[in-house]
Amino acid sequence: MNLNQSLQKFDIGHLRIIAEFWGLELESNDFDSALEELCASLLDLESVSETLDILQAPAKTALTELINSNGKIEWAVFTRKHGDIREMGAGKRDREKPHLKPTSTSEILFYRALIAKAFFETEKGLQEFAYIPDDLLEVIQEVGMQNENETLSKNEPLGRPATPVEKSFEILATDFILDDATTYLAALRINMESASLLANLQEQAPALQNTIIVTDENIANHHAKTIQDLKIKTIVIPAGEEHKNLETVQHLWKSFLENGLDRKSTVIAIGGGVIGDMTGFAASTYMRGIDWIAVPTTLLSMV
Repeated sequence: MNLNQSLQKFDIGHLRIIAEFWGLELESNDFDSALEELCASLLDLESVSETLDILQAPAKTALTELINSNGKIEWAVFTRKHGDIREMGAGKRDREKPHLKPTSTSEILFYRALIAKAFFETEKGLQEFAYIPDDLLEVIQEVGMQNENETLSKNEPLGRPATPVEKSFEILATDFILDDATTYLAALRINMESASLLANLQEQAPALQNTIIVTDENIANHHAKTIQDLKIKTIVIPAGEEHKNLETVQHLWKSFLENGLDRKSTVIAIGGGVIGDMTGFAASTYMRGIDWIAVPTTLLSMV
């Protein structure tokens, strides 16, 4: 049974799950067209090689056992060793997303279309088998032969190969890291400790000579010593979404005035979304806007 026949009984949602693991994006919304497109990509020698390279060891072991058994093992025997596949309809599958949290090696292989299950005629009658589709098996065996012919003396590259998914998203390299690296190296060169780094900057940068930190109770308690070492005036406001209101902004305006902040001052917001939003608004409306720096401490406040 070939790959196309093995996937005929599924819906397009299942095809898209498989495509995702192979770093593919199906262009067609029609099942037959999408299936043809997927099968052509899954039978590509390079794609198969890349997918096999990043398989975890248990999955490679299970796949090797199938290959050594001519691509087919009784389902009961295979799942006894490598685990079963949870049966569920399309709706439940889309809700629970079992492909993202596989409970067995069989599921890992199944949602990559590397194995399938079906009934085959045997001497004992019809029996259910785990199998590798015939055309895919041929490609996998060809990949194996190529790997055997490679020289063993070749140095292994550092790290691991990129997955097909990672290869599908191009991230351009930048040299932004050099900015931070050179600053840090310069500080190390003059034996500057991290706690004294900001104090030194304050002496040399007029914009930082009148600086104030805004944070919440959680950050202030958790990083009390670090904030204390910075020796910068700090405004602490209550934590929680319920404090994202005009009263908090008014409190910040009043604190800015009491601490003598002027147009050359800088406010540093250390915290999550509430701190960033409130501090940013207060700083941008104080004296027609003063400089402020965000130091996000949650993923949501970073994006």
